[in-house]
Amino acid sequence: MRSVTASDPGLADPLPETPIPTLVRWIGDARACDAIPNPEAMAVATVDEAGDPQVRLVLCRGFDPDTARFELFTNYESDKGRQLAARPRASCVFHWDLLGRQVRLSGRVERTSEVRSDAYFASRDPHSQLSAWASQQSRTVADRATLEARLAAVRAEHGAGVDSPIPRPPGWGGFVVVAERIELWSARAGRLHDRARWVRTSDEGETLAWSVARLQP
Repeated sequence: MRSVTASDPGLADPLPETPIPTLVRWIGDARACDAIPNPEAMAVATVDEAGDPQVRLVLCRGFDPDTARFELFTNYESDKGRQLAARPRASCVFHWDLLGRQVRLSGRVERTSEVRSDAYFASRDPHSQLSAWASQQSRTVADRATLEARLAAVRAEHGAGVDSPIPRPPGWGGFVVVAERIELWSARAGRLHDRARWVRTSDEGETLAWSVARLQP
């Protein structure tokens, strides 16, 4: 963890009514930091059929500050895809060690629209598009050669995306985590860190305002 500098004010006191402006600024700072190679890296935790927690790193490919929605893409038949379909809730973490900041969030999960999934898939590198067709994500494979052979077969079928676009696989698309809890953590000197949690609930389809509390570190 880097040392905290005087230029980092931490969390405001009193705390703002909503975490969104601070979160937007923090994401912008992470993206602007050349020393952070993947500022969109986000840990996503789900629960499997046995009730065991499962966590992995993905890339957050969309953040809507107006609705506090965080978007990721995957194979719907992957472990996380099936777990999110069975239990549509998730917890996520961004950790920007160089900035001394962490964001925890949790909430319900919804599928991204077909239109949005198509648009994002079309924006991907052709090699990544072909890999999405070739990989039965999370399933076992005999060896690397089998995987490479499957990729070669997919390339022969779809080309390299030059002459015609590569379509999105029917089992591939996006999920959106609609945040109901957001916790912001900012490193402070002497480990007396800044930590606050915002919570919102829904009532008959209407999303209520955030409530906020400062937490001891």
